[in-house]
Amino acid sequence: MKDDIQISKRLNNKVDKFIMNLSSSLSEDKQTVKDFQDEMKANFTISLLELLKAEHSEDEAFNIAVARFGDVHQLQRDLTGVFSVRNKVSRSAFIVAIISLLLALVCFGAHKKISEYRYISVPNDLLSETKAKVNKGISMNEGTLDKLLEKYKNRFEFIALYKRENNTKVLKNIYPSNFDMDRFREVTEVEQNYLTIYCNTPEEEQYDVVIGFQPIYIPFDEISVGIGLLITYWISFGIWATTKTHYSNRFNLGWGILFFIFNILGYGLFVLDDKCKSLQTGLNTINS
Repeated sequence: MKDDIQISKRLNNKVDKFIMNLSSSLSEDKQTVKDFQDEMKANFTISLLELLKAEHSEDEAFNIAVARFGDVHQLQRDLTGVFSVRNKVSRSAFIVAIISLLLALVCFGAHKKISEYRYISVPNDLLSETKAKVNKGISMNEGTLDKLLEKYKNRFEFIALYKRENNTKVLKNIYPSNFDMDRFREVTEVEQNYLTIYCNTPEEEQYDVVIGFQPIYIPFDEISVGIGLLITYWISFGIWATTKTHYSNRFNLGWGILFFIFNILGYGLFVLDDKCKSLQTGLNTINS
């Protein structure tokens, strides 16, 4: 049995052609395909050397090695299936990460606007026409109030002015003047969807400005939902980065921990490290 067996250039080219044919149906990025081809060639070369040491001819060794790997067409189908499943996992994790991140940003961005509807506040122009005037002892202008109620019709239904007399509230005016009184009693006595603004005139008279509003029910807390989506993004991105590096044969536990702790920053460090190693390998090849 020979110990100094070398693979001829002809056989090496034959192996390269076989591996190229085997990987021709893979729709992966160039680096992934190259990594797969390198690994295949390393395994194939080991098998060939063993056969050549057993005194098989190069053609015999090649045919036996190919037979060990199995039918070429079946191998292509198997490889395509494996890469397809891997791609689905990686693609799904990436899509979930992106969608979760975008929705989280929407939730955080909409927080201020949603809060305006969740917590009823009286606009300044409405306060100026009600509280400010009553406190100065000036009568509220019906026409102006009607216009303001029309402006804010999706939020406010009516404005009522009560005067406190002998510890009782006496209804003086309601705006608009044609507002349905049954609806008025429903809002103030049953639903209790109203705000009360306490006023004192210069003559020490006490008034209550009651503003009926339309409650808006928002069945979720956008901040909590945003945090949940952000966590989903964080985990999904970690899965995507781990899957991508694992199948490119450049993964280790340290990188995995980095991905899940520092997320995109960790993956950025991995990419930078990979670029540096590729550059170093290229320089070593040139120097040799």
